[in-house]
Amino acid sequence: MAFSLPPRYRWAAHLLGWGLVYLVMGALLHGLIGERTPTREEYPKAGDVLVNAVAGERVVFRAAPKPFTDGLSRLDVTLNPMGAVPVAHIHPDSVETFVVKRGRVVATLDGVEHTLGPGDRITVPAGRAHALRNGTDEIAEVEVELAPTGRMHLALTQVHGYLHEAGASPGIGGFLQMLRFAERYHVYLDGPPFWLQKFGIFALAPTARLLGYAGFDPRYAALSRARSKGEDGL
Repeated sequence: MAFSLPPRYRWAAHLLGWGLVYLVMGALLHGLIGERTPTREEYPKAGDVLVNAVAGERVVFRAAPKPFTDGLSRLDVTLNPMGAVPVAHIHPDSVETFVVKRGRVVATLDGVEHTLGPGDRITVPAGRAHALRNGTDEIAEVEVELAPTGRMHLALTQVHGYLHEAGASPGIGGFLQMLRFAERYHVYLDGPPFWLQKFGIFALAPTARLLGYAGFDPRYAALSRARSKGEDGL
């Protein structure tokens, strides 16, 4: 005697089946179809400038690895009064060191806040959740080192470019775009478990890509280079 689901459960079985087809086929096509990668000229270089007006943050590259190589990046980060790195995050492969040059900042490492003044430093081991904010009414300046850089210099250019353009409330579009960046550059949020974030990326990245959300936008690379030459009007 053949087993048959009760009618009220059949729709759920069909939904689950099509969901599995979507996950497998979507992931397969997403992996097989190539996506635009940065050219040599589009990799960050010393002098490139990133601006995120929403976060009150300005970043200047002082050193960056040569294109298609890995190594150390050195950045000068300026935080406006009440400015902040937009969200606590994790990059699994890069060690990050903050050295305060001017003003006072609060660096959060694994949920613990550290108040830093001129000359103070803090090192964030790879894989640890961290954030940085300026809680004062004065400008703060921080020197940042990333070693090894991995893809973090590309991630910084893309994320800052997008957030500066999208504004404070990018909505569902912002969620899908940041998901593509997380997939491309292996940067994760503090809070949700890695396995859950990776599954969400696996499940939703094909849809985000189908809707036009890319892991690399050459406009942001061009804008950072234009700012370095004073050609962006800022």
